[in-house]
Amino acid sequence: MTNQPEDESLPTDIPGLEVALAGLEERLAHSASTIRELMESEDPARGVFHAAAIHEAKQAHMVLRYRQDFCRARLARLRSQE
Repeated sequence: MTNQPEDESLPTDIPGLEVALAGLEERLAHSASTIRELMESEDPARGVFHAAAIHEAKQAHMVLRYRQDFCRARLARLRSQE
């Protein structure tokens, strides 16, 4: 992972941002599904826990949400300047 600021990694045009936003929405749906599967596959009676994996998946999900919010804000700003 690079230490590149998030605003530099997003497109600077409306069509590009719309594509990026759609991709983020797909990744968020997949991330939510992964979290749900991990939680459902836990079995406390058998000692099967996925706490670390769930924690990592939730952190990744929050990063995706941040990127989605940032993308939406940039898109709104660009649309308001038209």
